[in-house]
Amino acid sequence: MAVRLSGKVKIDDRWAQYRHGLEQETAKALMEAARVGAAAARAKPSRYNIASIKDRNRVDIPTRHPRGWYIDIRWTDFRARFFEKGTYQKLGRRVSARSRAGVEGNRGVKPQRFMALARRVGRRELILALNRRLR
Repeated sequence: MAVRLSGKVKIDDRWAQYRHGLEQETAKALMEAARVGAAAARAKPSRYNIASIKDRNRVDIPTRHPRGWYIDIRWTDFRARFFEKGTYQKLGRRVSARSRAGVEGNRGVKPQRFMALARRVGRRELILALNRRLR
C-alpha cells in the first residue's frame, strides 16, 4: 500500500499480516465446520442403538499441508466403521450347506452412513463459515 505524504511515498508491506489473518480465519472456519458435522452425525437417527458409538468422536486440529488444509473427525470406537459401511453379505450368491445357518439368522447391519453425513454437512458449513469470516 502506498501513501503519499507531503511529497514522500511511504511503502507499507502488510502481506504477511494478511496471510496470517487469512490462515487463522481458515483454521477457525474448519474447526467450526467439523464440529457442526460431528453434531449432525450424532443427531442422525438410526434403527440400531448406536448412540454411544456415534458419541465417541473427536475433532482434531486443522493441519496445513502442501495440497491445502485438512481436519479429521475421528470416531474412537472401532465399531463405528462397521455401522458406517454395513456388514451385509452378498444376497445373490449360492448358499452352501455350511453357510445355510447364516441365511436364516442374522444377516448383519445395514449401512447407517453417519460419517458420510458428517462430511456432507461439514463441507456445506465450511463454505458458509468461510464466506462469513472472510468478508
